[in-house]
Amino acid sequence: MIKILLVSISIAVLIQCFETQTTWFENTISFCHATGYACKNCHEVVLCVQNGSNFTAVPVETCDGISTCNNGTCSTKPNPKCNDSNLTNFVCQTGGMYPDVYDCKKFHYCIKDRTKGNYNHFTEMCGCGYSYNMKTMFCDIPLNNNHTCKGSFPKATCDLPGETGYLPENPALYYICRQHPRNADLIYPFLYACENGFTAIPVETCSGDSTCFNGTCTTKPNPNCNDKIKIDFICQTGGLYPDIYDCKKYHYCVKDRKTNLTRFTETCSCGYSFNMKTTFCDIPLQVNGTCKGIYPKAMCNTAGETGYMSENPSYYYICRHHPQNYAMIYPFLYLCENGKKYDPPSYLCH
Repeated sequence: MIKILLVSISIAVLIQCFETQTTWFENTISFCHATGYACKNCHEVVLCVQNGSNFTAVPVETCDGISTCNNGTCSTKPNPKCNDSNLTNFVCQTGGMYPDVYDCKKFHYCIKDRTKGNYNHFTEMCGCGYSYNMKTMFCDIPLNNNHTCKGSFPKATCDLPGETGYLPENPALYYICRQHPRNADLIYPFLYACENGFTAIPVETCSGDSTCFNGTCTTKPNPNCNDKIKIDFICQTGGLYPDIYDCKKYHYCVKDRKTNLTRFTETCSCGYSFNMKTTFCDIPLQVNGTCKGIYPKAMCNTAGETGYMSENPSYYYICRHHPQNYAMIYPFLYLCENGKKYDPPSYLCH
């Protein structure tokens, strides 16, 4: 009720009141930077009113229970600025040197432990009236005259898991929002640093029968995850074949004396992938170890669909139910003989 009444009072009337009666208020408050509501600390809300060159803070509300002051209002939402609860500590995700999202004077070292494989976390504070510079990685940005941070803080906020973004002061530093391990109610912006290319970041763990396919959890049969769904490559004709789902893998289909086809699977090494034109492992992988081009090379929606490999039209596929998993419509590979090219409309090699 007090807060509502204060909103209705004009700033001019408040200033006039301050000139005659100032015993209620504190002058030149470091947490007042503009007219409006602000947090004096984690539990006190004040109304900041400019009076000449100074600000005056009017007490408005005291946050009780588990609520804290966040952006000028009491809220029960987890508040990373109030670390007295020790529920929102920085957690290392990748090695490097990181700013603190909520405190401009704080920065973090994340150093990998070679024996355990985890990261050791060390926190430091800038002194002498300076804040951390995420571009230079030094404490070389002077604080404001009232010892507050320059620019806006926090540097990143989260509403939903999976949200992501980069820090504008240094786009090599980015965040992904996830639940904090010490406070499941808090969606926290975990910081990462780009290193010589892309880095795989954990966002979600697929549970039950679902598997990760094309960046999302799905219960649809997934040829990439053979630990849950058995879908071995099955030879249809003799020859040397690429793997539709893995650029580094290829298959030999050899006919024995009984005319049965026996499969032998090999994997390229030394940073190369299989080339279906030359039938050698001579295509370098990307810098981050991933395949060049689009994978999988063929996808099926309905039985009977057909097509050829754009890299080599002598390879073609026909979609059928897989014998090891009838729910899977699988692209079975074939090879035209004598260098012929496949014609999908006629289902023939010419």
